[in-house]
Amino acid sequence: MTISSMSIFSESFWNRAMDPRVHHFPFMSDGFPWRILSISFIYLLIVKLWKPSRTKNSIDFKPWLLIQNGFNFGIHGAGFIIALFLSNMGREGLDCTPLKPITYNGELSFNYVRSESTVHLTVVLLFIRIFMFTESIVLMIHKGKKISNWRITNDIALFIFTFLGVKYLPGGPSLFFGLTYMAFYAFTYGYYTLRCGYPETDKMVQSARKFFVLLKFLWSAISIAHFAYLVLHPTCHASSVVFPLSFTELAYGVGTFMNGMDGWREMKKEKMMEKMEDKNNNLKEE
Repeated sequence: MTISSMSIFSESFWNRAMDPRVHHFPFMSDGFPWRILSISFIYLLIVKLWKPSRTKNSIDFKPWLLIQNGFNFGIHGAGFIIALFLSNMGREGLDCTPLKPITYNGELSFNYVRSESTVHLTVVLLFIRIFMFTESIVLMIHKGKKISNWRITNDIALFIFTFLGVKYLPGGPSLFFGLTYMAFYAFTYGYYTLRCGYPETDKMVQSARKFFVLLKFLWSAISIAHFAYLVLHPTCHASSVVFPLSFTELAYGVGTFMNGMDGWREMKKEKMMEKMEDKNNNLKEE
């Protein structure tokens, strides 16, 4: 097989099941997703090769973080409300026969608007994930230390999962994942915005950590339950697109659960350390 024929086969293989509504969007018409993987690899190189500076950073990132977190809160909150409407209060996420492309005939019917809006919302979600790469890099420089491996894996995995959902299934089951994603990050960035704008909310950090750990457990449970539905439902099981893509949701659900468990263990460890310190202080006083 020649190189040119391999290239043609690869492009045909990756584009065969592509939703026709997204072919004109960036990154969608490629054969093998080289650009998506390249962006992920560049991000991985930056966060892994960056070395924390020993001198104090003279750049004040707080205004940038306030604007960034406020923007993310607004975009995720609005995205959640729109996704809730487009998915018929989440019911479309249980339908494995997503909306078919509808031709514009001069009249703006509800189904046409919903079909096109769903596609554009998922594409916007993909570019939000690219923007999140810059957020992680700024946060890393601001704190002066490397970000966790979980955050790196989370950023790259969500970016690739979102790309697959947008290209092959921009609506239906993939919109359900987008709905839960928007809800989780609307809460997250709402809290971050409060912390940046009102430093006195730092007193709520411990309570907020418990809340977000429980929120991760809830998100992982919903993702795994949705995966089980897609695998067990006859219509979904027969779909050549839904069935393989559902495993990406399972992978993310399991990863989120494991991260939640790590956070829970860390909080328990810190609580035990505080008790031991209080006990030692009491003994010294006696």
